[in-house]
Amino acid sequence: HSLGGVCLDCDAIYHDLLKTDKALLAAIEGRFPGVVKAGQLDRKALGSRVFADPAALADLNTITHAAVTKKVLELLPKDTPILYVGNHRSNFDPILAWYVLKDRPLGFVSKEGNFHIPIMGRLIRRCSCLSIDRSDPRKAIGSIYQAADILKSGISMGVYPEGTRSKDGTLLPFHTGVFKIAKRAGAPIAVIALDGSEKIHKNYPFHRSYVRFQVAAVLDAETVAHANDREIGAKVEKILRSALPEMK
Repeated sequence: HSLGGVCLDCDAIYHDLLKTDKALLAAIEGRFPGVVKAGQLDRKALGSRVFADPAALADLNTITHAAVTKKVLELLPKDTPILYVGNHRSNFDPILAWYVLKDRPLGFVSKEGNFHIPIMGRLIRRCSCLSIDRSDPRKAIGSIYQAADILKSGISMGVYPEGTRSKDGTLLPFHTGVFKIAKRAGAPIAVIALDGSEKIHKNYPFHRSYVRFQVAAVLDAETVAHANDREIGAKVEKILRSALPEMK
């Protein structure tokens, strides 16, 4: 709440899901046979399986994070276009966002070079994506205003304020001008913490990649309207560092 966002107790959501989400229990039982009995999770049996085995614990976290994130996504404003802002690890990041947020129209603001990548360039041109040329301030602000207009029309937009991928997980300096999109459109900002997508290009197509796509916080439209670009950037950065403690 001190960040001006929506405060969610994900631990409480998880324990509620254990009582109501049969798919979650089935996924846990599928990975750890014998821990679900008569429709109830035997936490002691599960604990004995995972807490001494880091790989098993990682698998459990993947299962539970997916279920909790799905529930949290249901708590996002459904009738309001949102500016999604996240850290950037891979060229697959927008594709992951389209998959997770598949029920919500979503475009992206991306650097011009991405529009020249074979296949991907053609794809993003058809998905309400805009190029931004940061070397030309006049063109860049024009792209920001155009993105705000798309947001006003009812299509959510996504941006990566770092402007480029972080190859080692370090959170790079923000281009805070992108927050003008939400301010100009009067829209809330959802902060997305992303981890693991950088492994996809090494693993695909022969190995599975585990990716965490977390809605870390939502800054409501009023909070966005009353803060300047740098203040919003500082809030987003603080949220991301809290959601991804391993960030430097």
